[in-house]
Amino acid sequence: MLSLEIYNPIRLIIKNIDVCLIQRYEIEHCRRRLEILRVSVPQLFDRNDEYIETKCLFKIPKGIQPSFNYRSKRGRSGVNVNICYDIKLEVKVKGLFSDFELQVPITIGTDSVEYSNYANMATNSTTSIDLKAIDILELQVDDDDIPSTS
Repeated sequence: MLSLEIYNPIRLIIKNIDVCLIQRYEIEHCRRRLEILRVSVPQLFDRNDEYIETKCLFKIPKGIQPSFNYRSKRGRSGVNVNICYDIKLEVKVKGLFSDFELQVPITIGTDSVEYSNYANMATNSTTSIDLKAIDILELQVDDDDIPSTS
């Protein structure tokens, strides 16, 4: 469940808000960005309240890889594997040039307790989302446009 608290002091008309789960991965020099899940928040169509508090069902699919980062230098070649996730809020507001996006990095993991006796248990996974790190506002850029750091 995703909780949203919106403070709208100017009382702009919010046409809708979409929530997306984005997976970004880099393996060696191959970079990709995948949209895994997209949900429209049904309670936020054509609202202009000053304060809105709502919840939205946002279920992370089973079987996706946990967040992971591995770098190694061996001889002249190195190994680089990075899998990370973002939750992106796409906000559509009435008016010209008013729409905006907020992209928040999250960590997805598994609960090792569930896998302690793997042979005798059915595979279940849980996800951990940390939304406390709202510190990145990103412009939409194709991953192939991002210069490599190597």
